[in-house]
Amino acid sequence: MPGYFVVFGKTPALSAAELVTVLKRENLGFKIDRLSSVGMVFSSDTEIPESIWSSLGGSIKAGDILTSLDTEGGREELEITLEDDLTHLLPSGRINLGYSIYPLDESSKALSVRFNSLGAKLKADLVAADRSVRHVTSTSETLSAVTVRRNKLLTGGREYCLFVDAQKTFIGATTWVQDYEEFARREFERPAANARSGMVPVKLARMLVNLAGIPMESTLIDPFCGSGTVPVEALALGQTEVIASDISKQAVDETEANIAWLRTRYEIRGTSRAFVTPVDRLLDVMKDKTVDAVVTEPFLGPPLRGQERREEITASREELENLYMSAFGTFAKMTKPGASVVFIFPMLPGDKRGIAAELLPQLLELGFENDVLVPERWRHTPGFDISEAGGIIYSRSNQKVRREIMRFHRA
Repeated sequence: MPGYFVVFGKTPALSAAELVTVLKRENLGFKIDRLSSVGMVFSSDTEIPESIWSSLGGSIKAGDILTSLDTEGGREELEITLEDDLTHLLPSGRINLGYSIYPLDESSKALSVRFNSLGAKLKADLVAADRSVRHVTSTSETLSAVTVRRNKLLTGGREYCLFVDAQKTFIGATTWVQDYEEFARREFERPAANARSGMVPVKLARMLVNLAGIPMESTLIDPFCGSGTVPVEALALGQTEVIASDISKQAVDETEANIAWLRTRYEIRGTSRAFVTPVDRLLDVMKDKTVDAVVTEPFLGPPLRGQERREEITASREELENLYMSAFGTFAKMTKPGASVVFIFPMLPGDKRGIAAELLPQLLELGFENDVLVPERWRHTPGFDISEAGGIIYSRSNQKVRREIMRFHRA
């Protein structure tokens, strides 16, 4: 079975959930060999097309596993393997060479040190064989996607990725890196981006759409669309019918402007509609049981200054709970059986349990079952931040409110 690796981004639990959901959506059978906060090594009974990697928002590198060796005592065999691979790939001309070392757990960091001089040794051996070699290095043990792309390691050379644990070292060759420039264009060049009406980061929006796990020939709605990042990413991925709505006319206008801008840059096959309406009135403009997926970041509460009294936090939480239950009441009527709901709950300061955990019994009564995104066997993986309700925590250092990402399915 062919072997593959994927290197995760800054929220590894979310990256892992997205990858597994996409592989299942595309009916690509796979077996996980190693999973950690740095990435996943797996085998598949089907060749994984590059379009799978390109569809992901939470992974930064991917490639083929060439072989695996025993970590202890495999250094010389590893050098021979890499030199043979390089000379076969590039039998003449200049070679651009780089490599990254990924310890799969804390205990493997000391073991991985023995590979630190591998690149210099490989370069010296190739130069001795009259080859011209440029060794691309970094101040860290790993090369960024930017470094890999700009130094032509995908076209005029190789980046090798070594995934090390106490038993095995998996040797991979990078074949894809995230198109950071395209994500940046959609983040910063779109005509409307309003922090007050909602600015889900573009990569997060891509991950949320993928987490829905629905076929492209489906109907997806974002009923709290803000400036339209989720609808834009759904259309960019190839979703055939996308609906956006918001209580704010300004938000809907911005969404339509961003979708129009997207259509000038890409060949978009999907249709889109946008409504100005509160979530509890959506059925005034839509039919029952017509939606395959709801993907949204709702209103998360007023901006926090960090000096709020406990009474203020409690009142805000109660208002949000009422809003979310009203929203799910509407979702229960407009979604098809089996539909997905990817929903972000806020984790307010001082709230250890989370709103989602409190609302789960009521959501179950409405017909929504919790799709646990991270199986029990993964939950204690170092670097995975999982809530009591089984949601994935997404946060940044400058944010006072963390996001709890959940997925439900309509029974």
